[in-house]
Amino acid sequence: AKVAIIEFSDFECPFCARLHPTLSRIVDENPDVKWIFRHFPLSSIHSSAFGAAVASECIAKLGNNDAFWNFTDTVFADQGKLGNTLYEETVRTSGIDISEFNTCTKDKNIASEVQTDLDEAIRIGGRGTPFVVVVTASGKLTTFSGALPYEQIKSLVEQARNN
Repeated sequence: AKVAIIEFSDFECPFCARLHPTLSRIVDENPDVKWIFRHFPLSSIHSSAFGAAVASECIAKLGNNDAFWNFTDTVFADQGKLGNTLYEETVRTSGIDISEFNTCTKDKNIASEVQTDLDEAIRIGGRGTPFVVVVTASGKLTTFSGALPYEQIKSLVEQARNN
């Protein structure tokens, strides 16, 4: 891809939920833009965020990329339902074995992957969610925090495309 958008996100963050459809639209309208999702669960504020991140990784691992994105769409559409009932419902509709999923959510390696994303976000300047890094083909980085409006993100993508 000519441009990559790396989103560090928290499934319980209302601003992340607001940004999600905007980034989805950007990627749908720009085939040269790649969207990479990373975890930034702010557990001190959002008690369900880390568990949701682990659940999403297990869904991706046991299902596929589409199952992961379906999970993110579902969670961000109704954050009030975060929890095991929602996760298991999503697992079933994705065709994933529920016992494998439950085993996966207890895997310390999955939790470690989520923690690695969180640590990386902080290391590169993330202080809140969502934290987004726009990367050009040449490797130039532009970061922003918060749920910026569509037009502003579209402009950042255009700038990245030309650098």
